[in-house]
This record gives sequence, structure tokens and C-alpha cells, in this order.
Amino acid sequence: MKIDLTEFLAIAGLMSQGLGCSVVINGGSDSATTTNSGTDGGGTTDGGGSTSAGGGSTGGGATDSGATDGGATTGSGTTGGTGPTTGPTSGTTGGGDFLCSDGSTVPAVAVCDEVPDCADHSDEVTGCGLMAWKCTNGQEIPDTFICDEFFDCVDHSDEVTGCMLKPYVCADGVEIPDTAVCDTIPDCMNGEDEAMCP
Repeated sequence: MKIDLTEFLAIAGLMSQGLGCSVVINGGSDSATTTNSGTDGGGTTDGGGSTSAGGGSTGGGATDSGATDGGATTGSGTTGGTGPTTGPTSGTTGGGDFLCSDGSTVPAVAVCDEVPDCADHSDEVTGCGLMAWKCTNGQEIPDTFICDEFFDCVDHSDEVTGCMLKPYVCADGVEIPDTAVCDTIPDCMNGEDEAMCP
């Protein structure tokens, strides 16, 4: 049995790309039939040393096809389509921007990258598909962050209003529990919560 080295290398190349191939040698003749079955279809040869492989697709819509004829190899490949995307699950606009909850927009590529780009931080909350809780100042935080003994809102409302406590709002907008006023411990930055106490 003779094996054409050019055909063998072409078949080996297809198999290395993950395309299912099988080789059937016609009894005693020099011609070989090669079948390539990719995800979109298959190609066959018609013997006589000519091999054609086509229709196989790999990953994100890539299609490779190659042919050998008389020892010469030609090939062409096209890549199309896109793979799975990650990023904003809601609030995208037609122009490739993300629509923040406050109505402003930021580039979609900036969404869910652990850096707040929206003024209300919604690109890192609703932009990541998380349920949001809105701070008194309009900032968004994940709703699992409220009343967890850690200030996530700039105005600290997640640990006051978020805990269903009556707030006292300091001059700088920071919330403290109303019960913290006049307790001899300054909680507002300027100490105003203790300044007017009897």
C-alpha cells in the first residue's frame, strides 16, 4: 500500500484542529477517500490524489477549508461571528454604551470592571446583573450589602436607613442613627450631633 505524504500531512493538519476525520483506503488502489465532518457539514474527496476538506467549524464561527491537488496545497480560512460575551446584563443602548440608572451613559467596555464609571455606580451593580439597593444620595450598591456593619454608601445610609433606623443627616450628607445624637460621642465629621446638646 502506498501512502501519499502530502495527503497524509493535510489529513493530520485537519485532525490537529479538532475536526473529526476518518480515512478509508480503497482496497489495493492508490486513491484514498478522506471524509471530514465538522459541525456544519463535511467534505469528501473523489480519489486520484485530490483531497478536499470543508465545512468544519471551530469555536466562534471560524471555518477552515484546504485542498491538495498533485502535491500543491492551497488553503483559505475565514473567521466570523462572536463567542460568548460578558458584561452588562441590562441597560445597554444601541450605540454600544451602558445607560446608568441616573440617565447618563458610559462605554459598555467599562461596565462590571470593578471600577465605578457611572456617578451612581450602577455600572458595577445593575450592570453586573446584581439586585441594587439605592442609597439616600442615589448611589447603587448590591442589596446584599445593606445592614452588614460596613459602610458601602458614601452617605452611610446602607447602615442607617438600610437597617430601618431613623436617620439624622449630618451637614455633609452622612447619615447616623438618630439615637446617636447627644450620646457624648461625636459621629458627624464636625461634631454637630453633640454640639447642641443640653
